This record gives sequence, structure tokens and C-alpha cells, in this order.
Amino acid sequence: SSRSSSSSRISSSSRSCSSNKNGGGVGGGDDAPKKRKHEGDDGGESDSAAAAGKKGGPTHKKGGGAAAGAAASPAIPKTRQEQKQLAKDRKRFKGGSMYEKIEESKRIWERLRARETSKPEKRELMERLMGLIRGNVYNVVFKHDVVRVVQSAIQFGTAAQREELFAELRGHLIDITKSKYGKFLMVKLLKFGTREHRKLIIRTFQGHVRQLIRHREASAIVETAYRDWANAGEQARLVSELYSPELGLVGDARPLAEIVAASPERREQIAKNLLDALMPVLDKGTIAHSIVHRALLDFFGVASKQRIVEMVACLRELCVEILHTKEGMHVTMLCLWHGTPKDRKVILK
Repeated sequence: SSRSSSSSRISSSSRSCSSNKNGGGVGGGDDAPKKRKHEGDDGGESDSAAAAGKKGGPTHKKGGGAAAGAAASPAIPKTRQEQKQLAKDRKRFKGGSMYEKIEESKRIWERLRARETSKPEKRELMERLMGLIRGNVYNVVFKHDVVRVVQSAIQFGTAAQREELFAELRGHLIDITKSKYGKFLMVKLLKFGTREHRKLIIRTFQGHVRQLIRHREASAIVETAYRDWANAGEQARLVSELYSPELGLVGDARPLAEIVAASPERREQIAKNLLDALMPVLDKGTIAHSIVHRALLDFFGVASKQRIVEMVACLRELCVEILHTKEGMHVTMLCLWHGTPKDRKVILK
């Protein structure tokens, strides 16, 4: 009887183990759903992939877009030589028919500006250079590299060659003055040009001074012409435009005191015009120019007490930037004289 009971227990235990292994029992009930869930997940993924394939889903669309983008975009150059070649191709495309002439002119320029190049060789190089840029000077002066070629042509050319170059540029001086790179050409024209060239440049600025002194690039050229190359009469005519547009067009070279003495009724209007012209200059950061200091000093000579107080409030933090000229030093003294105790404290600090 004991053998039969033990054999029955062994058989029942073996049946329970086999049922657990096959998914029966409590443990089997927990494992079976997990297995079915896992199989269901595989099936769900395959079904969703199939559905995406039918509907053009994101999986196939993403792969197709990447392949299409890779086929459409050009290969990115990896080596330095390939990058240089790509840059050269782009310049050739932008330059058009002038590309070869520009490249040849830059090669000539490298030899022209060298110190070891003899004067006879420079004359020969200038003849070749003029043949390349003749008739296209204005089209290339706005490029950062080619404008240097024209600058060297102005510097090393003969009087006849400079006259020829200036004749091509004389109708576009305002545009060149406003250019980021062309302004350096204007400096060369003022330095190496004739007296007639300088007179024409300064005469061209008349009627545009109010606009040019507000321009960050052009204001430096107006200042160079006013400070270094203009005589007293030309300086007065440039500043007179700030008194009144009519005086600028006429080119009145009289001092402001004489103008006000001859027409006292214009005193208030001149002060208002000077204020309107100078306030934008203070905001633009071009207050360091001597032509602005001259206009400020004239303003203090004709403005009312109220306008002077307003100007001192604007100038009190900028006086240190105008002390390097005679007129600027005088303006600073007037600010100390007419300013409030707070204004004086700010100026001295």
C-alpha cells in the first residue's frame, strides 16, 4: 500500500510538472499570455509594416526620401584641393565673361605691387592691366579683391591713365563712397589724384553731406576730404548744408555768424536744422569726425538756452570722444559751462 501511494504521488507530481511546462497551472497561465503577447507583437509589427507599405507609410517614405536626397544633392568636397576647385567654379559662374580678365588682372597686380619690380616693368604691367579693366572699372570696384587692383592702378599709373580711370568713375562717386570696399578707392583718388580731381570729389559731396555723415562707411571719406584736402572755403561750403539745404545747394562759404547777422530771422531755423542733422549722428557713432565738431560748435553759437540744455544732456557721455580736435575741446568747455551739476559730474567722470 505504501508503494502504491508513493507511486501515485510521483505520477501526480509528474503530471503537474508536465502541465506547467506545457502552459498549464498557475505558472503556465502567466507565461502563456506573455508568449502570446510577444507573438502578437511580432505579428502586429509585420502587419503595420505591410500596411505602411501599402499606404506609403513613414518607414518606406523616410528611406525613399533619404535616397532621393542623396541622389539629388551634389557630393560634398572632402579634400582641400576639391574645395578650392569648387570655389573657383563658383567664381567663374558668377564672373561670367569677365572672369578670365579678373583673374589675369589679379596676377598682374601681384607683380605690380611688389617692391622688387622695376619701374620699366611696372609701366609694362600697367599697360597690360589697363587693357584688361578698361571700360569695366565701375563694375569691379565693389568686389573686395578686384578693387585692390584698381587702387594699385591709381597709385602706379601715369597721369593719363589716372585721368582715364577717373573719367569712368566720376559719375558714380557717391555710390563708391558708400561701398564697404569702394571707399578705399576714394582714399586713393584723393591722395594720388590731381587737384582738379579733389575739387570735383568735394563738389560732388555738396548736397549730400547731411546723408553721408550718417553713413558709417561714407562718413569716413567725407571726413578725410574735409580734414586733409579741402581748403577753408570748401570746408565752409560742406558744413553750410547742415545750416540749411538752400545754403548747401548755393554753396555759401560765409561763416555762420555772418549769415545770422545778415538774416536774423533765420537764426531759429538754422538751429533747428543743425539739431535735426546732428542728433542721428550721435546715435550712429560717427561723432569723432571733425566736421561734426564744427557743426556742434556752430550749434552752440546760434541755439537757444533750452536747445543747448537738451544737447548737453545728449553729449555729456560723449565729450571724451571729441577732445582730440580744437572745435571738440571748445564744445566740451561749453557743455561744462551750460550743463547742470549732474551733467558736469558725468562729463568729469
